[in-house]
Amino acid sequence: MSLIIEAQCPKCGANLQVEAPMANTPAPSTRSKLQPVGNILVYKISSKAIDLFIREKAKMYVPDVKVEIVPRYCESKKKNEYAPKKSYASLRIAFSENIVEKANDLGWYGKIGESADSVNIIPSMFHNIIEAYSYRPSDIDAWLDSYKNLENLEERHGMTEAYISDLKNFARPRRFKTATGDSWIVFAAAPENVIRDMLTDPATGKVPGRIEISNPYEIQKGGEVEYIVYLHPGEISYNDNPHVRAMLLGEEKPKNK
Repeated sequence: MSLIIEAQCPKCGANLQVEAPMANTPAPSTRSKLQPVGNILVYKISSKAIDLFIREKAKMYVPDVKVEIVPRYCESKKKNEYAPKKSYASLRIAFSENIVEKANDLGWYGKIGESADSVNIIPSMFHNIIEAYSYRPSDIDAWLDSYKNLENLEERHGMTEAYISDLKNFARPRRFKTATGDSWIVFAAAPENVIRDMLTDPATGKVPGRIEISNPYEIQKGGEVEYIVYLHPGEISYNDNPHVRAMLLGEEKPKNK
């Protein structure tokens, strides 16, 4: 059960709806009479919510920055009508060119890439958004260099080799000009990196638990997507008797008294 809270953004004044889980939800009755030891928090995070979060964060570093965010959705082919749908949705983020540092004496600092598309990003934007949210090029190279990895990614998430190659092309920011002559800095962001940032406790700088993201789904074809995110506040630990376990597995014979 969740609670819908009407609120206003303290910076831009926009009206928002925040969905929050209600605490102390009564546990269902079970035959064992067991009571749960904790609650798993469930968040519905849409690409629109991600868009708003990144826009507000980017304006902290470059107040007049323009932002465009588009989810790139894919899904695996179903083996039969009963098979669950597996999907994934990366984020393509574009910033207006005013995130580019105008100074010429930064040297290597903030420089992205090795090609003519290299640009000097304002350091705060680079470290806190672009570097924090981007895919690691080494990870993408590992996916493309392994047939087994490619097969697993396509089966589990619908990520084809062409889809992954496209991620590689935008793992580092690239500059593009529009028909009107404006320049934009574009890169591919991993949704798990953004969601981790969204759920970080500002007091500690850490996520208060373990995040699990389910397969995203399209709210609107070719447009908005939504991620269901489970936050496990703590892991349950228990003590195991290694001798009893070995005996039950047939690895150790019981001793007669």
